[in-house]
Amino acid sequence: MTQEKIDYSIKDLAPDTKAEISNYINEEPSRSSFALSSRMFGLGEIQDNRIKTKLVQYMATGKLEMLVKLLAIRPDLRSAIQPLVQHALFKLAGFGEQDKMKLILESYPEFFYTYAPLKDISNVCPAINKGDCKGITVFQHAVWAGDVFYMCNMMLDCLPENEEGEKIRAELQRQYKELMEHGVVYEVDGKLHFEKQFSVQSLMGGLSQYVTNYESWAWKEREFHWCKDVGLLQNLLTAHFRHHYCDPEESFWNNPNFTKAKLTRTLVFNDVAKNEKQVWDDTVVDLGSKCAISSGPLGGAGNKFVGSSVAEHDLRALTTLHNVRTNIDLPDLVKRLNSPIQSQKEDYRPPA
Repeated sequence: MTQEKIDYSIKDLAPDTKAEISNYINEEPSRSSFALSSRMFGLGEIQDNRIKTKLVQYMATGKLEMLVKLLAIRPDLRSAIQPLVQHALFKLAGFGEQDKMKLILESYPEFFYTYAPLKDISNVCPAINKGDCKGITVFQHAVWAGDVFYMCNMMLDCLPENEEGEKIRAELQRQYKELMEHGVVYEVDGKLHFEKQFSVQSLMGGLSQYVTNYESWAWKEREFHWCKDVGLLQNLLTAHFRHHYCDPEESFWNNPNFTKAKLTRTLVFNDVAKNEKQVWDDTVVDLGSKCAISSGPLGGAGNKFVGSSVAEHDLRALTTLHNVRTNIDLPDLVKRLNSPIQSQKEDYRPPA
C-alpha cells in the first residue's frame, strides 16, 4: 500500500491526547492553538526534557499511538528514545503484539535491519545460528515462530512503495534466506535446539497418544498423560499458536481453516480448576504439572484432563494450522519477498 509522509500539527491530536500532554508539560492556561503548540512542542532544553519524559511514560504505559503522534510533531527527539523503542519492539515481538509492533515499525523502519536478543513468550531466546550473530531480527523471529500469515504480512504492509521500501524488502528477503540456511539455536533445560521454524509435531504426537490410549487408560493415567505429554510441551508454544488456542471467535472445536482476516491476539484462558481467568505467559505454574490447555467454545481452557473428543479436535486443528502455515502461507510469503513492492498488491491474500 502507498505510504506518504504525513506532517502532524497540534490540530491533529485527539482532545484527550492534547489535554494530557498539556497538563503534564505546563499548568498555565492557553488561549490559542498556536500558543498551546508553541508551549507544548517548542524548542529548549527544559521543554525537550519534559517531552522526552512524556515519551518515556508513553512507552512504559503502552500508549504507542500517543507516542507516535508526539514524535511526528517533534521528530528531532526520535533518536533520544530510540534505544527504549527498540527494546519495546523486541519485547512485543516475543508476545506477538502485532498491532503495537505495526505502530513502531511504521515510525522506525530502520528496526527492520536490527539484530538483537529476543526473549520469546516461551522463555527461550532464539538466535541465528551464525558465529558472528548476536541475536535475531523481528522478521526472522516471526518466521521462526510460525506467524507467517499475520505478522510477516503486516511487516511487508508497513513498507512504503518507494526506494526505501524496496531496500527493506530486499533486506527481509536476505534475512529469510539467512534463517533458512543457518536456522536458529536456543536452549531448553540445558539442551540446545536447532531448527529453522518452530514445530508443533511433538505436541501433535502427545495429543495423538492421548486420543489413541484414552479408552484403555484409567482416570489417573489420563490426567498424568494430559498434563505431561500435552501440558509440558505447551509451555514451549510461541505466541502465534497460543493466540489461536485462546481465540474466542475461532474454536478448534469448529474445525477452522485459519484463513480469517484478523487473528484475535489474546492470551487469556479459563483455568477451570481455579475458576478464574489467567494469562498464558511463562507465569502459569500449573501448566505441565496440574493442567494442559484445550481450545473450547469460549477460547482456551485449562483442565487436568479432557475427553478424547476434545483432544481429537485439538489435534485435527493443530494439524490443519501446521499444514496451512507451512504449505500455503509460507510459500505465499516467499513470493511476496521475491516480488517488487509495486507488484504485490494484487498477488497475495491479505490477512487484514
